[in-house]
Amino acid sequence: MIDFIICEPITGRILGTGQCPNNMVDMQKGDNEILILGKANESLHYFDFSGPSPVRRDKVPLPISINKMAVTIGEEVVISGIPIGTRAEVDGDVAIINDGTLEMTFDTFGEYTITLELFPYLDWKGTIICA
Repeated sequence: MIDFIICEPITGRILGTGQCPNNMVDMQKGDNEILILGKANESLHYFDFSGPSPVRRDKVPLPISINKMAVTIGEEVVISGIPIGTRAEVDGDVAIINDGTLEMTFDTFGEYTITLELFPYLDWKGTIICA
């Protein structure tokens, strides 16, 4: 059995990993995918193609600043210092950050999960409580 990694050719994002018999390894990749022999964790690594080994994904670059983690209805939450191009998701609502800032208010009590995604960085997650 041989370990393999499948990744995107431009971004180096790991799409999957696995094991198969040596004579079947070439059948594992699809069109527009790169097959690399070895092991990696698809949520923690990617390929920057500077060498034969996967690279560890870093945390989103700081500073990310949040003015409040607990608010009341209608009170504004501002997250700033977000890298341009980041995909921001707040409980299913999605926006692409184009000015480094995410501003939001809530009209219902509850906990709201915020996820910031910008590959190759690890996703950032936080929770805002509206009480």
